[in-house]
Order: sequence, then C-alpha cells, then structure tokens
Amino acid sequence: MSRFQCFSANPLDRQAALRSKPGSMAAFANQEDVVFVLASGGHFVFQKISEKMTCFLSRSSLERFLPVSDEHIFLGLDDARNRRPVFAVQLMQNPETLMEAVFADPQYELIPLRQAAVQQRVSHEDFGVLAQANALLNWHYTHPRCARCGGDTKMAEGGYRRDCVACDAQHFPRTDPCVIMLIQNERGEALLGRPHNLPENLFTTLAGFVEPGETFEDAVRRETFEESGIRVGEVRYVASQPWPFPSNIMMGFHGKAITTQLNVDYEEMFDCRWFDRSEVEKMLSGTAETGLFCPPEISIAHQLIRLYVQGY
Repeated sequence: MSRFQCFSANPLDRQAALRSKPGSMAAFANQEDVVFVLASGGHFVFQKISEKMTCFLSRSSLERFLPVSDEHIFLGLDDARNRRPVFAVQLMQNPETLMEAVFADPQYELIPLRQAAVQQRVSHEDFGVLAQANALLNWHYTHPRCARCGGDTKMAEGGYRRDCVACDAQHFPRTDPCVIMLIQNERGEALLGRPHNLPENLFTTLAGFVEPGETFEDAVRRETFEESGIRVGEVRYVASQPWPFPSNIMMGFHGKAITTQLNVDYEEMFDCRWFDRSEVEKMLSGTAETGLFCPPEISIAHQLIRLYVQGY
C-alpha cells in the first residue's frame, strides 16, 4: 500500500538480467552520471546541495572519502532521474573515523539511517534506495567467509551473490521476514505492548520473526499468544515494509482476538494492555493524558495503529 512510504518507495530498476553479464557493471560504474551512496556502520553520508540534502554522491565527492574500487554494489538505474546508475559503497572503518572526515567539510553530514528517516532528510523514494543499500552492505560485511567450508568469498553479480574461492559455493543475500500485527477484541479495543528495549511510555503493536515451516498468519497467532497470552482467530494482511535494521521485511496484519484475558510474558515484554480507540487516537497524536505515545510515522506499526483509529 502506498500509505507505507518510508523505505517502501524504491524507484530503482535493479537490472537483474544484466548483473551476471561480463562488463555490464563496469560500464554502469564508468558512466559520467553515476552516483554512489556511502555508508559506514549503518551511518550514511549526506551532502548539502543548495538548500537541500542528498544521499547521492558524485564520483568526485565519493573520492573525498575513499578511492572508488570494484567493491561497490550495484543498486540499479534511477528511473526518477534519467536512469542514472546508483551504487552503494561501505567504508571499512568505524563511523567515528568517517565522521572526522565529514566534519572537515560543512557540506557533508554523517547520519544514522533511522535518525535520517525520522528527520525526513531526503524523499521517501530515496529512503527506499537507502533501505536496499543498508541491507546489502550489512550482508556483505557479515558474510566474508563461506558458510560451508569457511573459505574466503568474493562479490559476484554486482553484489547480489558471494562466491567461495575454495569450494565454489554460492551465497545470496538474505531477508528475514517478520510479522507485525494490531489485534482487536470484540469490544473494538486494540492490543498494544512495550518490549523492554523501547522508550518508557511508548506502546506499539506486537511483532516477531517468522519461524521455519510457518505461514505468516500462524506466526501472527503464535507471537501474539507467546507475548500476551491472547488467542487470535481471523488474520487479515494489510501491507508490508522493508525494515533495514539490518535486513527485515515487516509483514503487517490486523487480527481478531478470540480471548481477552492477558497473560503477559514479562521476560520479553514490559507490559501489554487493551486500549480503546479514543485513547489510542490520543496516544498517536501525543496528547494522551497518561503520557503514553505510539511509534513515529516511519514505522509500519504507526501506520497499522493509524488505520485502526480510522476504522480500517
């Protein structure tokens, strides 16, 4: 659904058919209009041009920080900007070192991806590109060796595969599916919870990873019961959102509870409660008398809650 905009509106043509053809990636990288996104440890470099910010660096801008090498990942051709090639590059050093170089020039900033999204530094479409880049860069950083034999791996197919130099095994990027769900009871109340790692007074939808051999709908039912003790019957898919922290896909659902008695797993959750629609509306707008609030607009959790308030 178009309403889930952050990280979801990616305009790039990924050119999957060309990635394995010899010379195609080099040809794209050598185009005059090629641009790069530069990251280090989940932080991205943003450049101020006129009064706007961009996450796309020219070749000359990139070379201020590191030489352009073959270790860059092809993201695609930008359909929104004359099909210019876009690549992702990871500076193999910690963000603090890169920050020193960025601070040396006032036209550049180094910003964590989540913070940049909350601050809406660039367009929704550009955040879709950054989500793709962050997931791929993280996978390459964490998979330098073969899972079969432990040998070194090298990049292939423009960054969408790594090949083992010892046993010839091929490895592909992974995306971890998660379910995220807003559950209503027969009175129309919404089930919201607060895991231990969230800020105080923030309540959100329940969520969890899909396990092997499990449908998304069954994952909704299992995770809801494990975290809150609530049994769920009907489950309805709403929308999905890439969540690049580091490489998840969030599958959003609304569900109907068939029980109402809470039995919270306090090892995983700080709290779970039923909230009526008017209270959730105030939490969403930040005007609740209790001081409770909901997640920011960049998350699918916020959108699932907003749809509930709107009676969707």
